[in-house]
Amino acid sequence: MFSLGLFGILLIAAVPLLAIYAFAGLALKIAVVVTNHSSAPVSFDARNGSVISISLFAWLASVVLFGLCGALNYWFTQYSGDTILRLYPLLQLLASFALFYGFLVNRVSTKRTAEPTTAGTRRLWTLLVSVVPTILQLAAGNVWHLSRGTP
Repeated sequence: MFSLGLFGILLIAAVPLLAIYAFAGLALKIAVVVTNHSSAPVSFDARNGSVISISLFAWLASVVLFGLCGALNYWFTQYSGDTILRLYPLLQLLASFALFYGFLVNRVSTKRTAEPTTAGTRRLWTLLVSVVPTILQLAAGNVWHLSRGTP
């Protein structure tokens, strides 16, 4: 894969990840809309453009992280196998979750009709909404790896 250079990385990782992150962004937007229309005590000010931009930023961070794991694998192990690359799925999920959580934590507010909420309640709701695209990424990543024959 890395013998193909940048084209190999784009072909193997970036293009499928773009589809996964597009669906994750859609899931994030749906979770925000459902939360805003529910009886939850909080609402999120997340417009379509901002959700698209955070999804693209998370995708770019994921591609860079993949390249970094591949480079570290090559430099430290001198082995073309996936020793360090095995850390990539976990690091990808953690980075994506942190980006989605950081995105939403700055956009959460108390609904006007609800009683004032504590910061802990707002963080909990932000955590719950941030988990939605992360779970979708986890499922999509597993389907992608299984379809490629990777255990």
